[in-house]
Amino acid sequence: MPEWLVRSCWRTSLPRFEPLRAVPSFDEVLAIDPRPPVVYMRSFEREGEPFIWGDRTKYGRYSGRKIFSGQAYVWVTVDEYLRRAVEKQIGPFLALGNPEDYFTPPGAVRTYFKDDQWMEEFGKLAQRAACFVITAGASSNLRWELEYLRRTNLHHKLVVVASHKDNPYGTFWGGLALRTRVPPVTWESFSETLAELYIR
Repeated sequence: MPEWLVRSCWRTSLPRFEPLRAVPSFDEVLAIDPRPPVVYMRSFEREGEPFIWGDRTKYGRYSGRKIFSGQAYVWVTVDEYLRRAVEKQIGPFLALGNPEDYFTPPGAVRTYFKDDQWMEEFGKLAQRAACFVITAGASSNLRWELEYLRRTNLHHKLVVVASHKDNPYGTFWGGLALRTRVPPVTWESFSETLAELYIR
């Protein structure tokens, strides 16, 4: 069903469609694959931000979205790009879902929690994690997660993904699109946050 129709249904209080790749709980995923998971962390305002923009013959296999006939280029998010390798070599690739999602994005497997649950659930997941993959971002929730990792001595498992050589915003059209989106978080500001939390 087209997203515009789902949004229309949501606004008119018709039943909401559940995200397609959501799972009821991480426990169900980990019961099937008990290896330590990799936890994907990001600020929700950057959800779906392209990590790569490039030739479909090169990057189409990473995309979880429908690729149309004749489509020359695709864009891929960081969790789409990493998902196969993570699940093959380490364990389940999991993330807390953005409660504003109409559909679950492709990439890391997501589950959704209420505002009074997510901190506890993140803590449970973090204690089982092999590592944490994070993209630069700035939000109060992301900061809380980073503080939790420091407080529980899990920060040594943090892996920061900065950029890809086929950066979509390096193109003219990507740069133009960026002007209508959330401004990027600079590496300088993000590293300052990490230093503030971790270098004491």
